[in-house]
Amino acid sequence: MGSHVAAVEGIVSLLVVGMVLAVLGRNRAAFSRHLRLMAVVAVVVGLLSLPEQVVRAWFVDPGVLLGGTGLLGPWPDSLVREGALLGLVAGLVLLVLRSAWCALQAGAAAGEWARIAPGRPLFGLQEPSRWRRLAAALALGAALGAVSAPLFHFLGVESGPDLERLAQAFPGLAAQPPLVRTLLAVSVGCAAAVTEEITFRGALLGFFLALAGQRWWGPALAGLLTAGIWASMHLGMTTAPLLKAGQITVLGLLLAEVARRRGLGAAVAIHLGVNLTGAIMAPLVLPLSAP
Repeated sequence: MGSHVAAVEGIVSLLVVGMVLAVLGRNRAAFSRHLRLMAVVAVVVGLLSLPEQVVRAWFVDPGVLLGGTGLLGPWPDSLVREGALLGLVAGLVLLVLRSAWCALQAGAAAGEWARIAPGRPLFGLQEPSRWRRLAAALALGAALGAVSAPLFHFLGVESGPDLERLAQAFPGLAAQPPLVRTLLAVSVGCAAAVTEEITFRGALLGFFLALAGQRWWGPALAGLLTAGIWASMHLGMTTAPLLKAGQITVLGLLLAEVARRRGLGAAVAIHLGVNLTGAIMAPLVLPLSAP
């Protein structure tokens, strides 16, 4: 089951990259009009991802990082230190690339949404009641997370192969205090909330809505497509992939409607609330909590 899930996630990831490249190609001219937005997105994503990269580098397994198989005996202390240093450098490079990729997607998404609603800002942060709406969206997300995390625990759902691979790569994290593990979970969750919303409810939802035009079924189909694709990339998070897919699909439909009516900022706030609650109640690094 784990290999099939990984294969599906890999295929869907390639599909998403292809669709995002298509969106980028359609909106090359929009980049110059949205440089400020792109710069802000790059900085926000970089800051949110920084704690994750530091924790990853500190607890990296140099054998995994440097391609070791475990057949060559224990790694020398000097190589362990070098492995951590290489992990930090590699993490910072990935952080820069991730920030730049999200900035490009934000510029393309702004151009795509301008086809649907000319003059409307992508994140909807210029409206007078924006802070009240964002606070309400964050609270709604936290409530959804507070319900789903205990429900999965009650149903006996455990962490899936995606998180097991994370545990194997960072075995030193298991012996650390819960605060350190929660810090990693919070960083991962917050960064994912921003980057995934830019990709799915920004670039892809805008792309599908623009393709559908004024057809009455356009919003429903666009929301369902983005939610289904997004859910397909979360199958390996738990030992109950269909249940997880159902949860993510429903959440994706809600986020799509919120983004369409209130702007991408409100969708990001809901996603942040869900992930923050999940990081506190059932950390993404749950398999690392036990030796």
